[in-house]
Amino acid sequence: MNEELAMESHPIADLFPLMEAADLDDLAADIREHDLREAIWLHPDGSILDGRNRFRACEIAGVEPRFQTWHGEGSLAA
Repeated sequence: MNEELAMESHPIADLFPLMEAADLDDLAADIREHDLREAIWLHPDGSILDGRNRFRACEIAGVEPRFQTWHGEGSLAA
């Protein structure tokens, strides 16, 4: 997955801490077994609004992430 270098987080996403390594490994194992359940939300500028940990876990798991772009209306919650 070559998107790793291109993906930056939005400043709002940076307000929340990243997962510790053990938790991230657990998430990666879950994604590897069950696939990515919730898409990664992007700002229109392409930065990650929600899902930095899911994105990182997909990289570890070797699973192609899914993305949705938030256009400023409605909630990011599923």
